[in-house]
Amino acid sequence: MAITYKWEVMHFNVVDFDDKPNAIVEIFWKKTGTDEDGNFGTYNGETRFNPEIIKEANIAFSDFKKLKEKTVLKWVEDSINVNLMMLIDETIKNNLNKNKYKIRMTEAPWKKD
Repeated sequence: MAITYKWEVMHFNVVDFDDKPNAIVEIFWKKTGTDEDGNFGTYNGETRFNPEIIKEANIAFSDFKKLKEKTVLKWVEDSINVNLMMLIDETIKNNLNKNKYKIRMTEAPWKKD
């Protein structure tokens, strides 16, 4: 079955520098995979940026209030190497199967309440 993926930015951690207010130092995001039957699995992740590099960088700075989710998600995707992306997608597939087959955790029968 084919899986359709969707990325979503959940929230940020920011820091203020004199010339760079609301500089993003962490992006918290979620990637969800949904199969043709509507079963889904998710992976929650975070992308970190070194505050010292941001502070000293002599690059164009994006105004936080004008950022678009598409731009931020591009930053996230660009920061993920091939091996990590494979791990993320495999985790999503495993979580999708847990939802699909109603896999759940249960205590051992010999455990007392």
